[in-house]
Amino acid sequence: MKTWLKKNAAKLAGIVLISVVLIAAYLSGGKLENKDGNTSSYRTTSETFSDVVSNIVGEADSDTDTILNTSENTKATDTKQDETDKHTETESESSLSVVEKPSEPSSEINKETESDTRKVPYCTVSISCNTILSNMDRLDKSKKSVIPNDGMVLNEIRVDIQENDTVFSILKRVCRENNIHLEASYTPVYNTAYIEGIGNIYEFDCGSLSGWMYSVNGVFADCSSSEYPVNDKDVIKWVYTCDLGRDVK
Repeated sequence: MKTWLKKNAAKLAGIVLISVVLIAAYLSGGKLENKDGNTSSYRTTSETFSDVVSNIVGEADSDTDTILNTSENTKATDTKQDETDKHTETESESSLSVVEKPSEPSSEINKETESDTRKVPYCTVSISCNTILSNMDRLDKSKKSVIPNDGMVLNEIRVDIQENDTVFSILKRVCRENNIHLEASYTPVYNTAYIEGIGNIYEFDCGSLSGWMYSVNGVFADCSSSEYPVNDKDVIKWVYTCDLGRDVK
């Protein structure tokens, strides 16, 4: 509205001026004298004034309509822009909602994995010749260099059990994987294996009663190691005896 008043201030001033002139003419008798000395009635002047006023008001109304239309168009444009911005924000929020934080593995999956790991059967194996340390006077002199200082050829390790594993197959696998010498004789007819030497230490190297024996869970078996099946959590110990087993039991 302030903009319209500023724009039409001159026209409004003209209207006021003409109104003053007409009022003066009316008071003076209803006639006006022009520059040529002619007179015209108030009615004619009034009609002219009406035309002028109509033209001015018409122009003012036109300007007002233009201002109103412009204002409405601006409001409509602003409304559309607001709707567009809201739509854009909605799409942005929708897009952001799609991006999800990678889910962490559930504890149930971890428990299942741990359970599967625990279900894998295993055994432990160790190889010892520490009885020789107490019988070095009986030991073949050529074998002194191969005897470990602590008497352990292989410290206890955990071994996963495979299908149809026996004490003998476990021994062969751990010796191969740990680069330990192994020599054994196998008799297919009887499916028996006899251990002659482990870690370059052979039977009879420390006397006529010396050689290799094995125990499972603390019990020395009375069968060949190739005939002894391995079960979950079995503790297998290979030991070297210098007195036919009496020094290791």
